Amino acid sequence: MTIKATIKERTEERFKQLFHEQQDRVYVRTDRMFRYLLLIEWLAGIITALVISPRSWSGVISDVHIHVWTAVWLGGLIVSWPIYMSYKHPGSVQTRHAIAVGQMLYSAVLIHLTGGRIETHFHVFGSLAFLSFYRDWRVLISASVVVAGDHFLRGLFFPRSVYGVDAIEPWRWVEHAWWVVFEDVFLIWACHENVQEMRRNALRQAEIEATRATVEEREEAERRVSEFYSIVSHELRTPLTSIRGALGLIEGGIVEPGTEQMNELISVARESSDRLIRLINDMLDLKKIESGKMEFKMRPVNTSDLIAKTLSALDGMSKQCNVVLKSETVHGTVYGDFDKLTQVLTNLVSNAMKFSPPGSSVTVQTEILGEFFRFNIIDNGPGIAAEDLDKLFVKFQQLDSSDTRQQGGTGLGLAISRALIEQHGGQIGVQTEVGKGSVFWFELAVHNDLEVEPEANRREPLHVLLIEDDDGLAAVLKVVIEKSGYVFSRVSTVSDALQVLQNTIPAVVVLDLTLPDGSGLVILEHLRSQRTTEHVPVIVSTGQQRDDRIVASGANVDWLAKPFDPQRLIASIQRALNVPGKCKVLIVDDDSSTRTILSAQLRTHGLECIEAEDGFEAVYLSRKEAIDLMVLDVKMPNMDGFQVVKALRQDRKMRGTPLIIYTGRDLSEDERQSLSLGLTAYVAKNGDSDLQLAETISALISQSRALEQEAARLKITQ
Repeated sequence: MTIKATIKERTEERFKQLFHEQQDRVYVRTDRMFRYLLLIEWLAGIITALVISPRSWSGVISDVHIHVWTAVWLGGLIVSWPIYMSYKHPGSVQTRHAIAVGQMLYSAVLIHLTGGRIETHFHVFGSLAFLSFYRDWRVLISASVVVAGDHFLRGLFFPRSVYGVDAIEPWRWVEHAWWVVFEDVFLIWACHENVQEMRRNALRQAEIEATRATVEEREEAERRVSEFYSIVSHELRTPLTSIRGALGLIEGGIVEPGTEQMNELISVARESSDRLIRLINDMLDLKKIESGKMEFKMRPVNTSDLIAKTLSALDGMSKQCNVVLKSETVHGTVYGDFDKLTQVLTNLVSNAMKFSPPGSSVTVQTEILGEFFRFNIIDNGPGIAAEDLDKLFVKFQQLDSSDTRQQGGTGLGLAISRALIEQHGGQIGVQTEVGKGSVFWFELAVHNDLEVEPEANRREPLHVLLIEDDDGLAAVLKVVIEKSGYVFSRVSTVSDALQVLQNTIPAVVVLDLTLPDGSGLVILEHLRSQRTTEHVPVIVSTGQQRDDRIVASGANVDWLAKPFDPQRLIASIQRALNVPGKCKVLIVDDDSSTRTILSAQLRTHGLECIEAEDGFEAVYLSRKEAIDLMVLDVKMPNMDGFQVVKALRQDRKMRGTPLIIYTGRDLSEDERQSLSLGLTAYVAKNGDSDLQLAETISALISQSRALEQEAARLKITQ
């Protein structure tokens, strides 16, 4: 797509936006005018009725005339709906037509109150003129149909109320309707012309804005080109000057061959050549990324190996900069291109060293944040001013782009790093404060060894690990488990189990708590402590009394007291393997203690928890994360639970999400209705709510998944 085509599309979109904004302003303004006009007309009708015929007489007995009651009640009934619509739905199509119908019906009331006087018929023509302020010819059609119908029906049954006589010619209503149509022709033409003028104004405004934006973009592009020339000229001239100078000294015989000075000049020339090569490679890399031709060799990457290789390669640079490299890391695995991730880490660490004062340190720190593995590169440099943050991660941008800047670089390193991380599905950023250093970071998804790419819908049999010292029971269970289609393996001691779990991640573990060399709880604690096995389902098989503290752990599915039916074991295994993944729960509560306690309790049931302290954060996280269920408090500052639910209903992704209202407030039926999102349950905050909350979450998730399966089945059937 050409630049001209892009500008044309943007102009067209902006033109439509401006035109609709103008129309909306006209509609709302005219609605407001009619709101007051209808109210004034209603009062005028009442006054007219009181002046013309305030009372009716029967001999010496008088009463309020029926016209007065007509003006009060019928007139009020006619104007009330349009006035309500103008308040409730200003600018809508329904409001315009409601006002048109109401205005014409009130014209009929005024004509009736005056006994069909010809002067009040002009109220119809005036009303049509006012309705043309909408610049919508359809409104005139609605109004005209009402006028024609009113004159026909009342002329047929009550001619005096509309024409002032007891009998009329049969086609008298057509004559009146004709004059209305006659006026409509001119008013519709005027509406059309006004709309065309609005279109021309909107188009002119859009073209002016597009021209201004084009000029500003051009100026920005020229500034960027100027900065690019400045940066590249510096990066080219500096090493070339060094190379030329060194070679000139050698060529001129100023230094003697084989001397230390000669070797030093050769080193200067080589390092300067390397600098030029890096410049060329960076530019080529960026071009490949932008064109989509960069190749990635994706595989599981050990983060400890990645960091060790990077820091080892930068050891020489750290000595030159007199900066100490440190690492504070946790072990993890990410999925990516080892070389590309090394390039990113090298860029960030080398930048940190360049801008750190001599004698300081640069620390590579890693941490696991939920499903993401974060790399933090921490320096003690000068920090970055807030106004300069926009320049980071942008190609050919330097915080100091002058030819005399202290630190070299093309400004491509951070731009390439950002592009590479985004290609890996991650994100990159910086936390900084002037005078207190910076923390550059990037995040990648944690790689789960259990996740295997599908191969033509082929599934490998799932592995069940039995940890049991009784040979007879093990033999029976082996037959039952293998007959059910699972891969079976068995160990009989704690030490053997721990050794197997170092290299194998089973789908389910069947665990005896009483083993020859120790308690099975050691194995359970080992499973919980490892990132790769913390969510592996465990079925406890033991002769001990049931311990609910163990069963409540998220790593456990069932407690089978010996002796047990082997078929119950198979049912427990199937229940464990049917769980389609960890459920992600968003907890929204302004009380930090409540959030902490709820998260801790729900995690023991195998649920992943995300916390939000107010409604704004809840809406933001719901758009960023894939939320399976939400626990929401109603009473919160700034944005309460009602407003949160209202906002989430507009998000297609969140519609139908199970919702638990966890509150100490008594809710009315209307309030409960307004708090519904998908499947909704209500749990009161009290001393017995913990177990109820866990049970409610389990029930809602089960119902939600059942509905999804049924919907999928119906879709396939259709």
